[in-house]
Amino acid sequence: MKRKDFLMYGTFSKFYDSFTDDVDYLKIADRYEKIFASLKYKPLEILDMGCGTGSLTLEMAQRGYDMTGVDISAEMLDAAIKKAQSAGDSKTLFINQDITELDLYGTVDAVVSSLDVVNHLLTKNELVSCFKGVSMFLVPKGIFIFDINTPYKFENEYADKTYVFENENATCIWQNDFDKSCGICDFYLTFFEKQEALYEKFTDSCSERMYTISEIEKALQRANMRLLKVYNESLKSLKEKDTRAIIVALNEK
Repeated sequence: MKRKDFLMYGTFSKFYDSFTDDVDYLKIADRYEKIFASLKYKPLEILDMGCGTGSLTLEMAQRGYDMTGVDISAEMLDAAIKKAQSAGDSKTLFINQDITELDLYGTVDAVVSSLDVVNHLLTKNELVSCFKGVSMFLVPKGIFIFDINTPYKFENEYADKTYVFENENATCIWQNDFDKSCGICDFYLTFFEKQEALYEKFTDSCSERMYTISEIEKALQRANMRLLKVYNESLKSLKEKDTRAIIVALNEK
């Protein structure tokens, strides 16, 4: 388990960047561009769905794309806006929205979603609602790229395990509770932040749902999208023990 597997909304926004500093956003952006190139597709306007603190959004903006970031966490977006201001980026737009209720100002050429955002949709109805929103604001024949944590990861890395992460300023204890019967894993996090000679305690929690590729494909079809490709993180064929699947879909509306 790596620290980059976090995706929390409340208290964790305070610690998000310091506990996900091993995430290679340049590599993720490179991956998206490789997929676009393989499809001979050249998007200009891109939505980063579930953008968090905006690291990927701003990396893509630096590469010349017109970016919009959407996230449910106002705290995460506050951090994203501060990053944009520090970078001198006044063009990138950040919107506080639930991804099951997307409502953009216009269409985009592509939608990307990184770091298992889609696994946070806990029902199939939420999954379909999200995908329908993507289809609505994605141009005809537009491309949707997202990733999910695989069943292998839920059953073997999440399971009912406990992990401890530390950095210079805080310690995080991450406890998992995976219910295989419904495919949902609850995450319980306890943070201890250094405050001079003392530690201040914070708690947070969230959940993810395990989805199979078949379930994802059916949800895409219900939203008038077609599954094009499924890769692992190296853009090779997905294997049984891969922990993350990269999914590429075409908007057929």
